[in-house]
Amino acid sequence: MIASSAYRAYKNTLANTTDDRLNIIAIMYDGALSFAVKAKEAIENKNILEKVYAIERLNAILLALRNVLDVKNYEEASKFLESIYDFLLLQTLKANLNNNTEEMDVVVRYLKQMSEIWNKEVLKK
Repeated sequence: MIASSAYRAYKNTLANTTDDRLNIIAIMYDGALSFAVKAKEAIENKNILEKVYAIERLNAILLALRNVLDVKNYEEASKFLESIYDFLLLQTLKANLNNNTEEMDVVVRYLKQMSEIWNKEVLKK
């Protein structure tokens, strides 16, 4: 799987990374997934305030994950992950504008898989 090898490559090339930093990324994935699920539920329940709150939090986490990538030193893996984060941001925007749970389902599926890969391949859980 391409994502799995990208995560492994990114982890293997981070020379001075601490376990704490790796765990923080895992927490960020879990938070992003949680807010994506909440956004989907808010769309289903037509709760605009909850939807906006969840999407704002989700977007903030996705942007933070994107912004900590070291594109200069780890170009290939970083660009791959950057493209996924950009896709998820766009997909979230579309789900928000269209009040579409199916579009938010895509975000949920990606984040669930990314979290699982991170935990399995990077944290070895």
